Amino acid sequence: MLEATIVKHCAPTLAGIKTGNIFSIRDAKPEVADEIHRLDRMLRKKGIRIIPLKRTKGNMLIYIYRPDRLQEDLTKPQAQEILADKGYPCGDTGCWKVYSNESRAKAIFDRYKRCTNAYVRQTRKGKPLESLVVNGRDFSKERSLGAAPA
Repeated sequence: MLEATIVKHCAPTLAGIKTGNIFSIRDAKPEVADEIHRLDRMLRKKGIRIIPLKRTKGNMLIYIYRPDRLQEDLTKPQAQEILADKGYPCGDTGCWKVYSNESRAKAIFDRYKRCTNAYVRQTRKGKPLESLVVNGRDFSKERSLGAAPA
C-alpha cells in the first residue's frame, strides 16, 4: 500500500522531473516506519531518499526527494532569496519568478499530472516501485533515515 501511495503522490520525483514531494499518511500503523526505512535503503542506490518528517497521533508526514537535485536547487538565486527572507544566511539573491510565467507554470504542472497518471497505470499493471525510479546519484552508502548526505 505504501508503494502505491508513493507512486500516486511522488511520480514526478520518481521520474526525475521534480526534486521532491511531501505527502501524508493518515492512520499510519507502526510498521509504516519500517516500510519507509526499507524503501529508503532500496531507493538510495537510485538517488532517492525517503524520510518521515513528522508523526502525530497515527499520522505521518513523509518527504521523498533527490538530495543532489535539492542541493542544486538551494543554490539558485530564488531559493537563496527565500532563505534570506526567512533569516537563513545566503549569498547574493535574485528575484522570485516561479509564477511570473503562468503558461510555463501550467505546462510544468501538466507534465507532473501526466507523469503521475502514467506511473499509476504502471503500478496497477504490477510494475514494482523500484523499476519505476529513474536513476540518479547512488546514496546507498550514506547514513540511514533522516540524514541527507553532506
